Amino acid sequence: MIIFPAIDITNGECVRLFQGDIDKKTVYYKSPYEAFEFWKNKGSKFLHIVNLDGALNKENKNLNFIKDLNSKYSMEFQIGGGIRTYENAENLIKLGFNVILGTIAIENPKLLKKLVKDYPENIIVSVDCLDDFVTTNGWIESSSLKVKDFIKYLEDIGVQRILYTDISKDGALEGPNFEIIEYISKNYKIKLIASGGISSSSDILKLNELGVYSAIIGKAFYENIIDFNTVLEMIK
Repeated sequence: MIIFPAIDITNGECVRLFQGDIDKKTVYYKSPYEAFEFWKNKGSKFLHIVNLDGALNKENKNLNFIKDLNSKYSMEFQIGGGIRTYENAENLIKLGFNVILGTIAIENPKLLKKLVKDYPENIIVSVDCLDDFVTTNGWIESSSLKVKDFIKYLEDIGVQRILYTDISKDGALEGPNFEIIEYISKNYKIKLIASGGISSSSDILKLNELGVYSAIIGKAFYENIIDFNTVLEMIK
């Protein structure tokens, strides 16, 4: 299982949110570069980046910084937030990023299919849910689409990886939604990236046992609840 430390960026700061609420943020670094240097020094080969300003349709002050990453850091990056056109996605892919698609995966299925066809190895679809229904637009809008139906559709059109987040668990340090994670692992061939609520070594071991492809950990690392190097040793 691959471990992705998470970095959420808004207004040029590295933050973590509680249950996706921008008004309940904790600032961990005043500059994203500080966060990236931290993870570089830790030896991380992977990083998960969320451009919150893009996700929330705010003035996007993070793009220049984001475009600069691959020239400065030898890591595998996956990035999401505000990617809503073919050009947005393609430009990031050409810069070396894997891209996470959220809102457009639901609102523009034609675009999703084209991106999956053209860049199957670089597309990750975000499955953000609350009470078994998928949410969009930075987690603030609910849809009538059920999580299990959406995942089946994504698998059918050739999506290789999904990022599953139970919003009620995100930033709460209460453990992931193992019930749905286990269901996805057992019933779909699609690679599962788990996010939201991971807060202990036992959480990580259980995700690994369930065959989860990768896990995203944010607050638990920043609050020193879980040690990064200890986690890597556990899942070797």
